[in-house]
Amino acid sequence: MVSVIQLDKLSKIYGTGEQAVHAVNDLSLTVETGQIFGFLGANGAGKTTTIRMLLGLIYPSSGEASLFGQSLQDAGQVRQERVGGLVEEATLYPFMTGYNNLKAIAYTSGVTERKRIDEVLDIVGMRSFAKRKAKTYSTGMKQRLGIATALLTDPDLLILDEPTNGLDPQGIQDVRVLLQHLAQNEGKTIFLSSHLLHEIEQTCTHVAIIRNGHLVRQGAINDLLQTNSVTRLTVDDISTAYALLSQNYPTEIVNQSIEVTVIYDNIPDLIQYLVSQNIRIFEVTQKQQSLEDLFFEVTHD
Repeated sequence: MVSVIQLDKLSKIYGTGEQAVHAVNDLSLTVETGQIFGFLGANGAGKTTTIRMLLGLIYPSSGEASLFGQSLQDAGQVRQERVGGLVEEATLYPFMTGYNNLKAIAYTSGVTERKRIDEVLDIVGMRSFAKRKAKTYSTGMKQRLGIATALLTDPDLLILDEPTNGLDPQGIQDVRVLLQHLAQNEGKTIFLSSHLLHEIEQTCTHVAIIRNGHLVRQGAINDLLQTNSVTRLTVDDISTAYALLSQNYPTEIVNQSIEVTVIYDNIPDLIQYLVSQNIRIFEVTQKQQSLEDLFFEVTHD
């Protein structure tokens, strides 16, 4: 199966010599069909630069990249027919209605069927506001209309850069529900960047984290968060159990329990080892690492 997005040592350098800025460095990642793929990194990590390369707005300095098997250099038609994008925020004509904004963008995108405008308005929940001028829209409404513009060509891939920027909690939830609907019911693959780690954890199926333009972690969110989980144990002899476990695992005593950082698959072996050492175990609970925990672990010194 051809990957939707494939990056192989992709780089973008601005300037030359000592003044050169390496915005993206040898970035390799893969996005498959049907994934909601979160693209994470601190400010300046290279997220928007990568998205601009994928959308053909800037050119890579080196490396290989493809969309649906077509190299970025030859992907003009693929982008037009199969990719929709929204970079940072929706750009709308404020004195035009939402409907007429979509109509203008549909014309420039080669979309001739007017019913498609009604369809995307329904998808993003903006049909009842379509006749209002864009200058009267809230930030959330503008973002939803921006996503509607990206959906006009009925793309297979949706690339979104900070789609929840400036939204209140209700607006953020609305976008989350919309993206999940697009993936599950409309068959879209979604690639999005965001600073809202908790929201990414609830929305996305897969994630890549970059630091200084380099990939530092990639995979299914559930797999990444279970790799090193914290297991809390209530035992009869805390001091002995601590002495045994701390030889092999990061271990600490917290509120009369022991917390051990251990690979998820090794938890049964850890329990069996304690039992073999005559430690009585009363309770075992798992404190799963959050995406925020993982992000700060891999992006900070």
